[in-house]
Amino acid sequence: MRYFLKCCGFQELGSVGEDGRPKRGRYLMSSHNLNIMEMFPPLSRNIPNDTAMLPIVPLYTRKKTYCSFVYHNSKYTGTEAKHKRNEYRIYLNNALEGGRIYLEAADIVIIRKCLPTETQNDETFYFLDVIKDHSSGLYSNLSRIINKSPIPGGFGIYDGYIDYYEELVSSILQNDEVREIEIDKSVTDRIKKSTEQNQKEIFNKATFRDFVLAGYGNACAVTGMRSDDILGKGLDVVYIKPLQYGGSCLPENGIALRSDLSVSFVTGEFTLNNDYQVMVHSESTNEKLKNFAFRQIMVPQNSFFRPNKESLEYHRRFIFGSFVDYNLKLAEEDGR
Repeated sequence: MRYFLKCCGFQELGSVGEDGRPKRGRYLMSSHNLNIMEMFPPLSRNIPNDTAMLPIVPLYTRKKTYCSFVYHNSKYTGTEAKHKRNEYRIYLNNALEGGRIYLEAADIVIIRKCLPTETQNDETFYFLDVIKDHSSGLYSNLSRIINKSPIPGGFGIYDGYIDYYEELVSSILQNDEVREIEIDKSVTDRIKKSTEQNQKEIFNKATFRDFVLAGYGNACAVTGMRSDDILGKGLDVVYIKPLQYGGSCLPENGIALRSDLSVSFVTGEFTLNNDYQVMVHSESTNEKLKNFAFRQIMVPQNSFFRPNKESLEYHRRFIFGSFVDYNLKLAEEDGR
């Protein structure tokens, strides 16, 4: 196994004062060392502050969250900045730290990349833990690795096996213990500031699903019923305006629905008005669906996840009622 080690610096963690509050943003510096860079998504020198989202499962929360991984590259992009930067940062947030100031100066962070071959899906994500007991034997051993490392800045690479770490990882993977996705508002705020091209790179199929599920609290937007299964299984995430017709890749163009309702939404048996109320088509024969008529869906508090009204307009104009034509076509084919 390969582990990325980082000894937390006082300034990186926001220079926390005596009142316990950081004076600036909190982050972990990353490195230009090739062995470390290979562990994280590649970022462009030409896109100002190019950003990727790191899916991370902290071993101390066992919730899946996302952190902004940013290449501050003003040294190369020609932006007017007082201090020309050429540095990689992993930005911390409340979801990662469990809603508190968890990381402290001189703590050692251990990050391991989890490849798709270890899981039952096609996604790469990261496990993270923090060694807070500075008197422990493990802390001493990891400190020795970092101090002997040729990589300056409190970094280290350990190729080996950390017993307690892998026992926790094995338990999480074998027992499907990661059942919630939590995304901090600081992450969505940073995405809003990124370029359209950067947003397209961020939101692949897996990331889009995770963000939409997080926006709806791992629950169906119509029924409000939460999925107690792993990472929202039993819930579908569907595009409001299909990508092939110019739909956005952002979570505002998605909605989390119970599997049966997602089929009805995609085929146009129901849609949503601009007040986010369910509109059931007059020719629908689905009696269960009719029970939801005029019900307001669960609207995400964060506007980043809230259904885009232009996408809803498209759905009402071009998808709502499309099941009628489809059923007629099937009837014609059966009659041949």
